[in-house]
Amino acid sequence: MKALVADGLLRHPDIDVKVSVASCISEIMRITAPDQPYDDNILKDFFELAVLAFGKLSCLDGRCYSKAVSIIEFLAKYRACVLMWDLELDALVVQMFQHFLSSIRTCSASKMGAETWKRTAVIYSVAFPLLCFGNMKKIGMLVFVDQRIGRLLSPQGLAQ
Repeated sequence: MKALVADGLLRHPDIDVKVSVASCISEIMRITAPDQPYDDNILKDFFELAVLAFGKLSCLDGRCYSKAVSIIEFLAKYRACVLMWDLELDALVVQMFQHFLSSIRTCSASKMGAETWKRTAVIYSVAFPLLCFGNMKKIGMLVFVDQRIGRLLSPQGLAQ
């Protein structure tokens, strides 16, 4: 577990390696849940890599796609995105939703698969109340994201 979070892998220049590391860390966190195997700094690094992986959701044929989906499954099932708020990674949460929005624009729901969309919706439903809780700046950011998701997930938006 410690070798996986060594700087050589966390900061590797190859995107495929970074996404693979994030996928492996999410599996370790799934196995050890509810205990956290890593400290806050490693968790921050993990979430940065996870969000980087979400940037690959629009590449359905790429090697990173299935790993990004497995990370989404972990975040949705274990509500791990709550940790992002605990670690005050607000900008990273917004970036995560921007990647989701980008993948919605570039892929149809049928191509990405209904299960991936459902898990993305679970992450969103968990993050929305957390965003709104006690921080007006967060509310503004998510209202913007919410409006865009609403437009893009409408029948007209998906038809485009």
